[in-house]
Amino acid sequence: MKRLIHFPKTRLAELAGEFGGVNRTDAIKGAQDELESMRQQADAVIGESLSALEALVAAPQGAAGFSPAQMTEILVRCDQIVTLAGTFAYQGLDTATRCLCDLVDGLQQGGTMDLASIAVHVRTMRLLAPGSPPLGDAHQAMVLAELAKILTHHGFSRASEVADKAAVRP
Repeated sequence: MKRLIHFPKTRLAELAGEFGGVNRTDAIKGAQDELESMRQQADAVIGESLSALEALVAAPQGAAGFSPAQMTEILVRCDQIVTLAGTFAYQGLDTATRCLCDLVDGLQQGGTMDLASIAVHVRTMRLLAPGSPPLGDAHQAMVLAELAKILTHHGFSRASEVADKAAVRP
């Protein structure tokens, strides 16, 4: 016995079938091409943000470390880098920058300071930034694992791990 499936005609179905529309594959390709055309501009913004972070890290406000305003500036610059690194698939840079965010947030919450750890993160971000000589996958994984050890040393957890544990499971 054959079963017939009936697709009712709706106004939306008629509009979708009319001439002049763009099929899914072409739309995705067009979006990817448009995004790729912005890569050079994004790379420049990442470079500018990294340069600003390097200048900030080189000049803490006091002997005790960074001021609250400087710590906030670090987080703002990192947020910009994370957004662009994630959008343009710079996974290593994205991971290193998120790690710095977790470190700065933990230091702020704990009321402590570790200038050297922040500086190491910023230098690592420069190593992983677009335009820098590429690191092999094994070297990149090793560098990122060492950054994770800094968080562990301070007793901080990754925000992504906290989010994963808090996720509601069905």
